[in-house]
Amino acid sequence: MPIQAPDRALREKLFARFLAAAGRESDPHLLTLLGQQPVQSVREIIGIVNRLGAAALAGGVPLDAKLVRSELGVATPYAGVTTVPPVNDVRDPAFMNPEKIVWDWPDVGARVIEDFR
Repeated sequence: MPIQAPDRALREKLFARFLAAAGRESDPHLLTLLGQQPVQSVREIIGIVNRLGAAALAGGVPLDAKLVRSELGVATPYAGVTTVPPVNDVRDPAFMNPEKIVWDWPDVGARVIEDFR
């Protein structure tokens, strides 16, 4: 049985534990925001905590929701604004999962045709 990624409740508890171990305070709103981040392992959570701690130290700012949103690229929720999906939306939702989108593609020109098979 393969090891599964931690669920949201476990991610929140792990973030709270590693933030406390790093000597950082964490409020419930911050833990909820961090718990929404998709991670595949505990190592990613440790990396995020280290990244946020370094950013807070370098910027001389407290570790808060504003820093998390700017550092991790979390979208800021807009109160009262709703989006209406297009009428002829033909996208397949299986391909629009943000956890599966390839954001950084290596140099394709340097590859040979056998690499794509």
